[in-house]
Amino acid sequence: MSDLLANQPALLLLLSTLCIGVVAMMAQSLPPFPGHGAFVAMLVAAALWTAGVAFEYLEISIAGKMHVAALTWIAIILTPGFWALFSWHYVSGGLSRMFPLPWLIGQGAMVTLTLAIGLTTDLHHLLYKGATPLGDELGAPLAYSHGPWYWVMVVYTYGLMIAALGGMIVGIRRSSAAMRRHYIGLALTAGLPWLANFGYVSGLFAPSGLDTAPISFLFVGLFFYLLIRRRYGQES
Repeated sequence: MSDLLANQPALLLLLSTLCIGVVAMMAQSLPPFPGHGAFVAMLVAAALWTAGVAFEYLEISIAGKMHVAALTWIAIILTPGFWALFSWHYVSGGLSRMFPLPWLIGQGAMVTLTLAIGLTTDLHHLLYKGATPLGDELGAPLAYSHGPWYWVMVVYTYGLMIAALGGMIVGIRRSSAAMRRHYIGLALTAGLPWLANFGYVSGLFAPSGLDTAPISFLFVGLFFYLLIRRRYGQES
């Protein structure tokens, strides 16, 4: 227990996991709105993402950390995937729960391949070539040397994030003057993960080597929840 209390990044991530779960339950209780299921699923995936990163910090061995990191990519793929799906449903305005075929194929293929590659990464190093501890202490965070599949996932997930942001921008263009501020708020909030990831990649904001992008989805989910509740509360 003392080791957990001393591991501040893991504590922050676990607290974020709990808070995202609470936001997901609040979102589930909202009246039906376009993309309701996808929005809740995005929050659940984001909670799994933060939990995965937390367990990576808590794991002591380098091999264990690498295996947890590889499996966490499943949640990393699902989070922007459901985010893009929510954006598509929300802007279209229908209550349909239809999953577009390209989305199903893309998500299914990426999750299946990433799971297979992650579980066998020691044999081919397509995901991670190696890792170097960022300190001398036991269980220090790792700096990863990436294989080619890592860059495939980066391009894919960023493409989904661009699609989600693009959907909100389309909403701004299509909406009435009264609703424009609503979509502008959604679009601005959607920029939080980009800022968090930029801080990590640039080194400007990466406490203890932590990528705060998964934590940023707590604020994305909370702000989206408040904006959606306000909109549909006004319409009811």
